[in-house]
This record gives sequence, structure tokens and C-alpha cells, in this order.
Amino acid sequence: MRKGTGTESGELDRVLVARSGVDGWSLRYRLLADARSNCAKQYEDLYATFVSLDKKAQTTAAIAGLQLAGILGVLQKGSLDALRAAFGIWAMYLTVGTVLLLAVVIGACVIAMKVREVPVPFRGEEDAQAVLDLLELPPEEFGAETVQTHLGEYLKAWTKAIRGMASAADDKAKSVFLCQVLMLVGLFGTALSFFLLIVTVWA
Repeated sequence: MRKGTGTESGELDRVLVARSGVDGWSLRYRLLADARSNCAKQYEDLYATFVSLDKKAQTTAAIAGLQLAGILGVLQKGSLDALRAAFGIWAMYLTVGTVLLLAVVIGACVIAMKVREVPVPFRGEEDAQAVLDLLELPPEEFGAETVQTHLGEYLKAWTKAIRGMASAADDKAKSVFLCQVLMLVGLFGTALSFFLLIVTVWA
């Protein structure tokens, strides 16, 4: 946080007092406190998004797993050769390719769900200790400027944590979206493979 000269600060205080009806320090404190509260809310929202993306990755992996189990359950000895004889080599490649794609989707979802280190703001014990340190200062050192510096450090920590969480959530969102797209492609391949396998068996 940039510190202005005493003249600039005094002029700012007079403007704030004139416009708000309260002393400049009180308004500055409210601004810092509101900013801290807003940062906490934004971080909480980003964390909720992060957790939601993990759940989407789990769901995508589960659907891909069901498709894979279904295809492998239908395949029997000689099924691929029968597909090739009935519809051509493309039918065999379709089934094998779908199996491989679904396996890739499951692996990609697992990677997307892996634990990632993200920066966190002050923890509860750190917050409490910082306040205790302030309270232990002698009266002549405990003033508006000290509290403002304390809150400013909080805002810096929150800013760093929010940027880190936003970046991690964005990376996870891209990974999950790719998994979902591949899963949908696999769903189409699964449906077509089932159809061809059933027709082959009945034939």
C-alpha cells in the first residue's frame, strides 16, 4: 500500500470528512475492513467452484467407467473378428478406439482431481497471533497507522491467495471440460459399438 505524504493524507482526510461526515481514519478503516470482507467472500466462492469441479470430474469418470464396463461386458472371444467380417475393419477400430478413449478419459479425470497446492490467506491461528501481537504493543505504538498497516498486510495476503485459487480453478475447469468433451465422444462411440455388436450377435 502506497504511503502518501502527511500533507496528502491530511488533505485526503479533510475531503473524506467533508463528504462522509466522519473522520478520515474511520472511513479508511471501514474501506480496509470492507475490502478484507469482500476478499474472504471471493476466496470462499472460488473454493466452492474448485470443489464443484472435482465433483464434476468424479461424475465424468464414473460415467466413462460405466461405458467402458458395458463394452467390455458385451465383448466376447471372437467379437472383434465378427465385427470386422460383418462391417469391415472400421467397426473393429471403432470399438477398440472407444475402449481406449474411455480409459484415457478416466485417467484424465483422475489427473484433474489430483491434490493441488494453492496459496491460502492467514490461517485462524496466524490471525489470532497477529491480533495478539498488536494488543501487546505499548499504547504509544498502537495507533491508527499500525492498524492500517496490519490490515494492509491482510489485503496483500488475500490478493495473493485469490489469484492463486483463481488460477488453479481455471486450470481445473479446462481439464474437466476436456474430459467431458471426450466422454461425450466416447458415449457416441459406445452407443454405436453396442449397436454393431448386437447386430453381429443376432446375425
